[in-house]
Order: sequence, then C-alpha cells, then structure tokens
Amino acid sequence: MTVDRYLDLAAVAYDAACPDLRTLAPRDKYRRRADTRHGGMLDLPAGDADAFSGWFSSREWSGAHPWEIVFAHPHGILLSPTRREDGWRFFLSVDTLGLYVTCALMAITLGENDTPFELFGAEKIVAALEGNDLVEVGPFFGQLALDELRSERPDAVPHVV
Repeated sequence: MTVDRYLDLAAVAYDAACPDLRTLAPRDKYRRRADTRHGGMLDLPAGDADAFSGWFSSREWSGAHPWEIVFAHPHGILLSPTRREDGWRFFLSVDTLGLYVTCALMAITLGENDTPFELFGAEKIVAALEGNDLVEVGPFFGQLALDELRSERPDAVPHVV
C-alpha cells in the first residue's frame, strides 16, 4: 500500500457519489471532502510502500482521522485499511444518517471494482434506506425532535412508541 494507491481507491469511491469531484485528481478529491486531520499521511512519499507501512504501524496518526474520506460530525464516511496476511483489506463505515446513500453508492462501486472491503453496519444502512429502521425521537443529541417529525412526516407520528 502507498499513499497514491489509497487515494486512487478513495477516488473510485468519490467518483461514485460525488459528481462534482470527478474532474479532480485523487489527492485533490481527498483534500476537498476528507477530514483535514490526515495525521501526516499526505506528507508521505506518494509511491513509497515502506514509508506508508512504517507510518501505518506507528502512533504518528493516533488521534487523527486519515481514513475519514467524507467529513461529518461525529464521523462521516471512513475507508479504513487493514493489513492481513494475504494483503490489504478495507472497512467502509458511516456514522452520519445523512450520508447513508453516499456510502451505499460508494460500497456498490467498490464491490464492482473487486475491492476487498467490509461494510460495517450494512444491515442498519439497508434498513434505513428501505425505510424499515427505528429512529430515536426525543430531545437529546442524535435524536429526532418530535416537533420536527410532526412538521416533516406527520404520517409517522402515530408510529412513535
């Protein structure tokens, strides 16, 4: 794995879901959408697998978010590499409900490109996209406000438990 290989893979994902980025180089796509806390990844020599491996194994990027290819709060879409005996594999994950469609488009394209990856929380993402999920309604962070639900989806209010 090298920085360029990682950014090329991220570019495949970006192209699936971010048409406004398609004309940009992979590094520019990453700079435009990713969390800016790359932990030194973008400072590594572009094609140096040893430099990437050393950095990946180090604590240098601890606390940074180099794998958050789409920034959001608390986390957006992450494309996280992991090293296995048979090579590099990836974990694709999303924490922000509003990015589920984007993540799904990225997952479909990565699969079509034979990228070895696992989609964390796939069942939850599919359930949300199909409208079969449970949403917390309440006054706290991360919950949908009942007033907002009444305004946006009054037909859903009777289903609140």
